[in-house]
Amino acid sequence: MKAFEFIKPVTKFAKDHSNIILTVAGSAGVVATTLSAVKDTKKHALNIAYAEYDWSKRDTDDPLPKKERFVVAMKSYWPTIILGAATVTCFVANGVISEKKIAGLGTAYNVAVTSFNEYKKSVGKRLKETDISEMKKEESQTEAAEQTSDPVEKEQKIIRTGKGETLFKEPISGQMFYSSPEEVRDVINTLNADISQGEAQTLNDLLDGLGIQTSSLGDDFMWDVMETGNIAITFDSGVYMGREPYILLDHRNMPMYMAPAFR
Repeated sequence: MKAFEFIKPVTKFAKDHSNIILTVAGSAGVVATTLSAVKDTKKHALNIAYAEYDWSKRDTDDPLPKKERFVVAMKSYWPTIILGAATVTCFVANGVISEKKIAGLGTAYNVAVTSFNEYKKSVGKRLKETDISEMKKEESQTEAAEQTSDPVEKEQKIIRTGKGETLFKEPISGQMFYSSPEEVRDVINTLNADISQGEAQTLNDLLDGLGIQTSSLGDDFMWDVMETGNIAITFDSGVYMGREPYILLDHRNMPMYMAPAFR
């Protein structure tokens, strides 16, 4: 277990800075390959001279065959070949990792744009249906209704999980629900136990454990022992509709977006 605790931060650092590490390694590889090639060229000239001398001892006037020259070249340049292959591997791996990160960011951007466009359409539709004066009148009526409404009517907008009577708000999904602090802590502890064992947990796993509605994108956001660590939530406070206090589940460790194509 102690060895694992030591390896975990090292692995996380390597993943977070993989592009920089591979770029530095590739640049160093270019320099090392050049120096090795210069050194091996001198060695190759000497090896070829020895090979031609040995070949001249044979009863033939033919020059040293190309096959023999190739074998001598491979023996002379093998350090340069290995360094060159490692350098190319670093640059190729850097390109693949960069492509994955760009694809993930692009998908996240598309998700945000889609959500904004849906919101803009709903607002635009409302503006077409009513003019500004009617909207102001409607807002005034809504505020008056909220001030005189019965608490039972407000509770219809909140999810009742049957696990407590304390009002909570989960900020990522924006849902409000009734539960208990003990129940919420148990759910988080259970998920964190699985994360500590190396099993990733998604946002939908958290929402489902809390007894509220999951999201169509909830499986694309997750906590992982190497990338994000455990779920870290603190209890903050807020007031619902200006009257009813609630506990805000303040995420100190947000889930990581993982595009389905790169899982």
